[in-house]
Amino acid sequence: MRVLMTLAISLALSASAFALTLDEAISLTLENDEAIKQQRALVEGQAYTKRTAMALFLPSLDLEYTGAHTETYDPDGDADSGSLAATLGYNLFNGLADYQTYKMSNAAYDAQLLQYNATKQDIILDVKKAYVNYLMAKDAVDVANETLQLLEVQRNTAEISYQIGSFARTDVLQVEVQVASSKLELLNAEKSFKLARKQLEKYIGRPLDDSEMIEDVTLSEYTIPGLDDLYTYLEDNRSEMILVKINEETAEMNKKKSMSSFMPKINAFASYTFYGDEFNPFDGRSGAGASSY
Repeated sequence: MRVLMTLAISLALSASAFALTLDEAISLTLENDEAIKQQRALVEGQAYTKRTAMALFLPSLDLEYTGAHTETYDPDGDADSGSLAATLGYNLFNGLADYQTYKMSNAAYDAQLLQYNATKQDIILDVKKAYVNYLMAKDAVDVANETLQLLEVQRNTAEISYQIGSFARTDVLQVEVQVASSKLELLNAEKSFKLARKQLEKYIGRPLDDSEMIEDVTLSEYTIPGLDDLYTYLEDNRSEMILVKINEETAEMNKKKSMSSFMPKINAFASYTFYGDEFNPFDGRSGAGASSY
C-alpha cells in the first residue's frame, strides 16, 4: 500500500511538472520571439548612443610627437630634435549644440524603449489569444466527443425501438442524420484544435507533448471605465500618442540645435610641450601654454 501511494504521488508530481501555464507561455515567447529580440537589440544600441552623447561634455586630450633630422654640408652640423606636446581642450560654449544633441539622444532612447514595450505588449496579447484559443478548441473537441457519444446511444435506442415497433423508420433516420452531423462537427473541432495547437507551439518555440497539461485560466472581474475616462487613459498611455509627443519634442530640439550654428563658440586649451635635442623629447627642456578662442 505504501508503495502504491508513493507511485501515485510521483505520477501526480510528474503530471504537474509538465503543466504549461499562461505565464510560462508568455515567458517562453518573449525569450524566443525574433521581433522582441530585434527590439531589445535596438534599445541596447540606442543606450550606447545615449552614453556616447555624454562624451560631448568631456574634455579632449591630444598627444602629438614630432621628430626631425637636419643635415648640413658640415657633418658636424647635423642635428636631431624631438618634441612631444600634450594639449587639453574643453568647449566652454557652442550655442548649446551639445546639450541639444544629448537631449535628442535621450528622446531617441525613450522612443526606442517605447517601441520595445509596445512590441512586447502586442506579443503578450497574441500569446494570450493563442493560449485561450487552444483551451477553447480543446473544450470544443471534448464537447463534440460527448455529443457524438450521446447521439450514438440515442441511435442504438432508436434502432431497438424501431425493431420492436415503437419507433418509425423516419425517427431512426433523423437520429442517424444527427449522428452524421455530429461526426462532421467533431472533425471540424479536431481540425480547429490542431490549428490552435500549432499556433501556440509557434509562439512558445517548442512542440507540445501529448501528455503535457495546459492549465486553465481564471477570469477576474474588470470594471470598464466610462468613455471619457477611457479616452483620457488612452491619450496618456497609448504608445502611438506618446511617440507623437516625443517626435514633436525631438523636432523642436533639432531646430534649436540648427540655430546654435549662428551663435559664438568658446574653446579653452592648455598645452605642455617637451623639447629634446635628440629624438627623445624628454632629454631637453619643456614649456607650458594656454589659449582660448
